[in-house]
This record gives sequence, structure tokens and C-alpha cells, in this order.
Amino acid sequence: SKMSYVFYTNTDNDLSIYIRNAKGSNKNIVTTTSLGEITQLDNGNFTLKFDKSGRTLLQVKNIKTNKILAQAYFDVIDKK
Repeated sequence: SKMSYVFYTNTDNDLSIYIRNAKGSNKNIVTTTSLGEITQLDNGNFTLKFDKSGRTLLQVKNIKTNKILAQAYFDVIDKK
């Protein structure tokens, strides 16, 4: 079966996020994951790193308004 929304352990996973109507480097917008760590590279680009497999929730949130702008679940699997 086709696997979608997958990240891998022990590797850099690249991710681009575009939020319509968000200003270029809006400091009020944060991206979080329930598993692993996120490094913001530049405008809308991120690297995610995970040490263990499982399911993670990725959220993009406006911290000023406390509003969730986007969220999605991803499976994290061991890289072979």
C-alpha cells in the first residue's frame, strides 16, 4: 500500500510549510511536533529529526492568538 505522511528516524527530514496570509518571517507563528525536534531554516523551510519511531502530531500555531493554523499526523519509521 502507498505510505504518505512519513518521516524517518536518525536522518534530517526536510519540510516546507506555507501559510496563506502569513507575513514572511512572522515571529508569532511557531511549528511544533509531539515527537522529535524541529529546526527552522528560513522562510517556511524546516528540518525535523526523530530518534524513535511512532506517530507525531505536527502543528503550526499563531502564539499571539493561540490559534492552530494547520496540523497533521505523521508516521515516523526507522530508516533502513
